[in-house]
Amino acid sequence: MTAAHVVEEAASVAIMQEGGPAYQASVVGVETSTDVALLELHEDLDGHEFGITGSPTVAGESLAAIGHPLGDPLTITTGTTSRVDDALWPSFQLDISVSPGNSGGPVVRAGGPVVRADGDVVGMLVAKDTEAEGLSYAVRADVLTERLESPSLLAPPAPADCNRPLGPEESELPDIGAADDLEIAVAATFNNYFSGINGGDYQLAFDQLSPRLQGNMAVDEFAAGVETSYDFDFVAHTVEETSDGAHVWLEFVSLQAPGYGPEGEACTYWSLDYELIWHDGWLLIDGVTGHDGSSGHVSCS
Repeated sequence: MTAAHVVEEAASVAIMQEGGPAYQASVVGVETSTDVALLELHEDLDGHEFGITGSPTVAGESLAAIGHPLGDPLTITTGTTSRVDDALWPSFQLDISVSPGNSGGPVVRAGGPVVRADGDVVGMLVAKDTEAEGLSYAVRADVLTERLESPSLLAPPAPADCNRPLGPEESELPDIGAADDLEIAVAATFNNYFSGINGGDYQLAFDQLSPRLQGNMAVDEFAAGVETSYDFDFVAHTVEETSDGAHVWLEFVSLQAPGYGPEGEACTYWSLDYELIWHDGWLLIDGVTGHDGSSGHVSCS
C-alpha cells in the first residue's frame, strides 16, 4: 500500500528495495477520500514484514515513521500519537516531523526511541501540517486493513493524462567519479543526457549524440522513444580511455509506460556499453550495445 497521491496518474510504478532491486508494480485501485492506494507485485519481496495492528493507537503512544524524507536514504523518525478522535477520521495526528518522501510510509509502534521488530503498523503517513511544527497525519490501521481485505472498495486508477510524463524534479544522475579530465567530460555528457530524458528536455539529451547518430533520426523521433522513460539507480562500472574518446560500462533501471520497454515491460534493468567520441571539444555518445555481447536488458519482473 501507499498514499494515493504518490501514484496519482502514474505512467509506471516500481517498488524499490533498500539496497536491492526494483520490482515492477501495478496500481490495483485508489481511494482519494482516504488517500490510499493498493499496489500489486508479481513476485515476493525479501526482508522484514510488519503486521497491521488489530488495536488502534492512543494519544501518547510511542511511534516511529519509516520513509525516505526528501529522497534521503531510509530514515526512522520517532515521536508520539498526539490526537485520535472521530473528527480526524480516517486519519489520526502524530507529533513526528516528516517531509515530502515520507508519504505512503508505515507508522509503527516503537519502544521509546527504538523500533521493535514486532512493532505493528498503526497507520500509513499521508500528510504534514505546514502551519504547525512537527505535526503530521496517518491513515488509521483499520482503514488500511479493510481496503486490503476488500480491494473492491477502491476505484480503478486513472490513466496518466499527459503525453510526456516526467519523473521526480531532482532526478538521480550517474556517479562517474570525475577524478580526471576524461571522467569529468564523461560525467558532463551523461548528466546532460539522462537529465534531459528525465526532465523532458529531449533536445538537451539529443545534443549528447554524435552527428552520426543524429543523422539516423530527428529529435522528435528520439523524443518519441524516451518520452515516458525515467532512468535511475545508476552504477558506472568502468570508464576507459580509447583512441577516439571513451568506453563506459553503465548499468541502470528505467521505468516507462507499459509497451515502451524492449519486451513491452514497464520496468527494465540495463547493462550497456557506451562508446563516446570527441567532437568539437565535447564527448558525444556514438554507440550503445549490450554489455559484453549481451542483449543489455532484462525485465525487472
